[in-house]
Amino acid sequence: MSVHEPEMDLLSHFGQLDIQNKPKKHQFPLLKLPKIVLLDCIENLDVLEIILFSLLSKRAKTIANLIRWDPLDICFGTQNIPQIQLTSSINTCSQWGIQFIKEKESSDYPIRTSHRLFLKHDGNMIENSRQMTMHICEVFRSPILGIEIHGKSQIEWILKFQPKLRKVWTSNDAITSVETLNRILEILKETEYLDLGSIGTYEEFQITEPIPPRAISIENSHWVTLSSILNGTNSVVRLFDSKFTSKDINIILKEWQMGSKLRNLEYLLIHTITRLDADEVYKDLNLTVGDENDGRPMTVILFSLLSKRAKTIAKLNRWNSLTSIILCADSPPVIHLRCSMNPGSSWMIYFKKKKELPRYPYFEIGPKNNHCLYLKGNGNLIKDFKKMVEHIYEVFPSPIGCIQIAEKSLIDWIIKFQPTIQDIRIKKDVITSVEKLDCIFKNLKVTDYLQLESVAINKNFQYTEPIPFRCIEIKDSSWLTLPSILNGNNSIIRLYGSKWTSKDINTLLKEWQMGSKLQNLEFMEIDITKVVDAINFFDESIEDLNVTNGDDNDGRPTTV
Repeated sequence: MSVHEPEMDLLSHFGQLDIQNKPKKHQFPLLKLPKIVLLDCIENLDVLEIILFSLLSKRAKTIANLIRWDPLDICFGTQNIPQIQLTSSINTCSQWGIQFIKEKESSDYPIRTSHRLFLKHDGNMIENSRQMTMHICEVFRSPILGIEIHGKSQIEWILKFQPKLRKVWTSNDAITSVETLNRILEILKETEYLDLGSIGTYEEFQITEPIPPRAISIENSHWVTLSSILNGTNSVVRLFDSKFTSKDINIILKEWQMGSKLRNLEYLLIHTITRLDADEVYKDLNLTVGDENDGRPMTVILFSLLSKRAKTIAKLNRWNSLTSIILCADSPPVIHLRCSMNPGSSWMIYFKKKKELPRYPYFEIGPKNNHCLYLKGNGNLIKDFKKMVEHIYEVFPSPIGCIQIAEKSLIDWIIKFQPTIQDIRIKKDVITSVEKLDCIFKNLKVTDYLQLESVAINKNFQYTEPIPFRCIEIKDSSWLTLPSILNGNNSIIRLYGSKWTSKDINTLLKEWQMGSKLQNLEFMEIDITKVVDAINFFDESIEDLNVTNGDDNDGRPTTV
């Protein structure tokens, strides 16, 4: 067997062979460049580009391994369509998804959108997704953070590949025997969060030993016994369809109150299939109404909403500052909070249009990392959303770090409320006039990143002024002219759907190489809508350019 056969097999799984099988006259010998030049070429690629590059050959993978990429949080799920979700552990706003397509919906694979990659599988989506997950773990030196388990084969694979996981979810009937359940509970001792679906067996059984993970959520938990909970060290416990009686719950509460057991317990939720007697549940318990707060931001927010006096009192405390308030004004709107003292934790506030939950506000303390608050809107979700953001800003004096704008009114609001912001993302067709576009560029100070989807403006519209933000990513950028970029101070530029000609690209590269303009530019990506002759376009783009493979340069495109 050829030494390259396993590599070629892997490439064929992910539809990459078309890249290697193209006629030589259409190939650019990128992989034949010296290692140091290749490192310069790829160090500014984004996550999905790195993955595609590392799949080209063994040498490409080895070179990709030489760079210390920012670590990723990798979550792997296989229900319906296998998906791999990647999140930057440095900047949680940055997320990427890899999805496997069952049917041939396009003639060209892989298909890449902004932060999503679609791959065609060879008939076995589960196996393809596993191989891709292992490949990503190796290239980025990052373990799998969480996995959704939907079958026995997946259990065997993950226990062999990486038995230490922070988060595990199992679907209903994924576990079909008591032996498999015992094996999972035995091996996943260091798991932080375990969410178990119902066990697919008719066998009557009970678990009396403690369940190891810090946070557990169990569906159809009739098999979990009182001793299993009492002798455990769990911090968060959620049991659904439990057979616990009023007396059982009374014992749990007494032990918790006395402190002899359940010392780590922070949150307990038990849904029972038996009718409970409140008097028996609270019998002989010393019930008090505490006013101390454990520092969880949701608790502070709920308290501060009670009255003006409550809000004033909440503001008197020096709460741990929130490192970022991330706003996703999509449907439904979400407010995402992160705390500087506990960077691994996050809190989400969801606004619901309809009555989907038994009561509002509905507060859900998650495992260590995720806590959720569900609020029912009063008919205008965006208005409620704005008021809540302003309220949080006042109670925890912390700025908004990132906002996703899906409605026109939010533009005027954010300009008035907080004109300086780190990261802003504007959804498709939110901008409907040149005046609104100018208003954003002139009145907002974006310190890091602007993502702008297509604008609903006349097709003949052109913009010639510089865009005054450090990093810009523009979808359907047909309206953006060459002077706008040449006269700008941007460091990172990504343009998609551009109508620039090869002459425009040539002018841009010459100015960059000479250093008279584009002096801050570090990375540039331009996607052209229509190219009739790719070879001729490339030749015209680099005409009269000093293209070298030298290692000594000041960062301008002599290294390209």
